[in-house]
Order: sequence, then structure tokens, then C-alpha cells
Amino acid sequence: IGLYLFNNYLKTGYLTGMLRNTPREVPVADYIFSLIKTIATELNFLSNNPGLSGLAFLLLEAVIFAALIYRNREIIFDKANYISDKNIHSLSLVFLLVGISYYLIIIFIYGMLQITALGYRELAPGTLLIFIALINYIEIRTHKNVFTVFRRALISLSVLSWLATVPVKTYIKYGGASYHATVDDVSKKYSIVPPNSIVVFGINHLRYLRTDIELRRPYSSNKPEERESWSNFIDRIQQNNTADKDIYLVIPPEKFYSDTFDSSVASEVEKHLQEPGGFIKLN
Repeated sequence: IGLYLFNNYLKTGYLTGMLRNTPREVPVADYIFSLIKTIATELNFLSNNPGLSGLAFLLLEAVIFAALIYRNREIIFDKANYISDKNIHSLSLVFLLVGISYYLIIIFIYGMLQITALGYRELAPGTLLIFIALINYIEIRTHKNVFTVFRRALISLSVLSWLATVPVKTYIKYGGASYHATVDDVSKKYSIVPPNSIVVFGINHLRYLRTDIELRRPYSSNKPEERESWSNFIDRIQQNNTADKDIYLVIPPEKFYSDTFDSSVASEVEKHLQEPGGFIKLN
């Protein structure tokens, strides 16, 4: 980890590879709600979307498990297929304790400091360790026929997850364009933006294709009172030692949903939508 951070610093001047936005404090109730959504998302093998589509996939996952349990109920509910062993299996225990410790530390840090809402990516390493412990425990404490049912369930969900995420979602999002074609398009489009600039509503590929550019966007929220106005947004990014940097607004903006941004932000964007596509220099 230390070498990774040091390499980032050598290449970009920042330990994490780029200048990070000023964090916002998150109300305790919102944090708890985001934590519940995050844990539910972690249990969803088929989607990482915490919204309605993610809930639909979670229900589908439950149906798949229920169907497999019902079909193999004679095997699963037969006590003779389970091994009675009071010994503590160190491998399962180590993975379980490390995974739970990781969960508790991350939840404590994000909760006490309230630096941002907790996302599923932050909990993913701990979830992986807990799942490894669970799989190992089931393999040790059951006979082969029970573990075969469990393995089929995991394989089925893994295949469905891959199909929903890789070929389907990627094609819908990028229209079938290959990775290299996408990189070429992004590189050409943003080649006119000079180094050490700020891009508002830029594409996420810039985070690794143009590490000399800062990506910024106003804070958005489903709650109107938490949305950042356009003037406050400009003041914020200029306060962070960026007064000497050029600021560009991408037209049309990437991932801009007017119903989650302040009306002043939507007005600023809409004001430029009729102009030729590309960039609007704001300063």
C-alpha cells in the first residue's frame, strides 16, 4: 500500500493520484440509511445499483436461492449430511475475524468523521473475506452433496452477474464501443484542454487518462436543501488553491441529472446547451 501511494505521489504529486474534493459532513440518519443500502448492495450478486433495479435483482437472487433449496430440500434438510465437529477451523475463523474487523473499522472511520456517505466499494474487501470464510465453513461442515448444491447456487449467480454486468450493461452504456475506441475518443475530445485545468461534468475516464486535469461537479442530492448552488460551487473550487486554473464546462455534461442538482446549476448548464458541443471556458 505504501509503495502504491508513493508511486501516485511521484507521478501526480498527490498520494491518492489526484486532488480530492473538499469532503462534506453527512447527517447521522443519512449515514445509517446509506450503510443499510450499502450492506444490501453487498448481498446483491447481480447488481451494484442501490435503487429499484437493484432491489429487483435482489428479489431475483432470493427466488433463485429459494428454488434451489426447494428442489434440493431432501438433501439440505437431512441432518445426516452435516458433520458434527466442535473443533475451531482456523482458516474460516481468520477470514471471518479479519473481514468483520475491516467492516467495523471502515464503519467507525466513516461514521465518526462523517467525511462522506459509505459506498459498497469501501465494504467490498471485507465482504469478500467473510464470503471466503462462509464458503470454507460450509465445505468443511457438510458432505459433498450439500456443498454441491451450494456451489451450483454460487455458479448460477456468478454467471448471471457476469451476463448482466459485462456484455449487457457495458453494451448499453457504451453502445458496443471497444475500450480502445473509447480511450481514443476521450483523448481526442479532451486534447484541447490544457494541463492543470478543471473540468466540470467531465467523463470519469479522465481520472486515469488525464491525471493533469481535475474533475469537479457541484454537490447533488435528492434533498433540495443539500444541493449546492452554482455560485457556491465556483467559490468552493476556487478556494482550494485553484484560482489560477482554467475552468471548463463540458457540453453536453456527463451524468447530469437536472432533478438532483440545484436549479441554478441546471440553469447554467441549460444556458449553454444550444452552443456547439465541446467546452465552455468559465473564467
